[in-house]
Amino acid sequence: MRVLLISTYFIQYGIELANGLAEAGAEVGLVFNHENAVQLVGEDYRSMLSDKVQLKLMPKKHSKRIIGRAMWTNKRWFNKMLHESQPDVMHFQISNDLASIWTAWQRRNGLVVTIHDINPHPGDDETNTPGWLTKLTDRFVIPHSRKFGVRWITHGKVLREELHRKYHVDLESIDVIPHGILAGYSAVDGAEAPAAKVPTTSVDAVGPALFFGRMEKYKGLGVLADAIPLVLEQMPEARFVIAGRGPALEPERAKLTAHPQVELKDYYIETAEVAQLFRNASINLAPYIEASQSGVIASGYAFDVPAVASRLGALPEVVIHEENGLLVEPNNPQALADAILRLMQDREFHRQMQAGVRRWAEGPLSWQSIAGKTLECYAQAGRKK
Repeated sequence: MRVLLISTYFIQYGIELANGLAEAGAEVGLVFNHENAVQLVGEDYRSMLSDKVQLKLMPKKHSKRIIGRAMWTNKRWFNKMLHESQPDVMHFQISNDLASIWTAWQRRNGLVVTIHDINPHPGDDETNTPGWLTKLTDRFVIPHSRKFGVRWITHGKVLREELHRKYHVDLESIDVIPHGILAGYSAVDGAEAPAAKVPTTSVDAVGPALFFGRMEKYKGLGVLADAIPLVLEQMPEARFVIAGRGPALEPERAKLTAHPQVELKDYYIETAEVAQLFRNASINLAPYIEASQSGVIASGYAFDVPAVASRLGALPEVVIHEENGLLVEPNNPQALADAILRLMQDREFHRQMQAGVRRWAEGPLSWQSIAGKTLECYAQAGRKK
């Protein structure tokens, strides 16, 4: 099967999925722009990509302007590339790139679309997507795509129901395929993801609790800032690493830097350093105040790091309470602090959660499993064609 995977924004996800599909025997072409890849993944993104995947780089970084040279250049490139490659299925990761949206719309048949987020996150950086493009996608592209036999993928059952409710997409045309682990970071720094971290008698051996990623309001950094002193009251030797930058950081900076146990890395984290952060971490923090699914949790699972996550969206479908992590009620600093303390203080429980993470990483969240389910989805799209 010839697959063209267009992933202009969710680039690391696209790389990992392309690798899995290629290992499963598909002939895969992966499309994104070099500048976007460097910005979102890093200079070493090619080292994450299997030799079996054919990389097809868009000539221009996508533009927000409907009338602009970049958009038209990319559109002409898409037309030529599609004519030459003749894919059986085109798999589109929904994004803010007008040229690829237009291409997907024209294709219609043999089309699969993954919607990572049904609704925009509160406080998300709105400069990434112009308002007119959001309205175009929400009011025209998605609703009218129903009549063309498009197959849809969401990363959770609750998101499947939301896609059906919001856009009236038939449930029979929506496949639920989980967000796979993001193990590409380990390929960049040249070391294997750990088979297991074995805690000893000191919290230093377990490592700090890690809050990683783009600092947006919906990720709950404010909740963590209020939970940290509650943890330190009970366990002064506990440590935290806050790694990343974004608009939600500045309002919480004073609270975070008030504690010497908090290490703040407020800069762009290069790919190799991301791997090291997760290797050292004992807990992956996701105290979101709104959520669909989480690439941060998927990254932690690649390194055997159990998560403490909010009971929101599809997060409870991958963070199974007391099996591979802990779930807490959102906007509850005390509940978050209690969960952190439980994982830091109960070493046997921490080991059990690591084992649970490993089972999920090697099972339902492995790219072998996800590639198999995705190929089944492609077969359905082919029958529609």
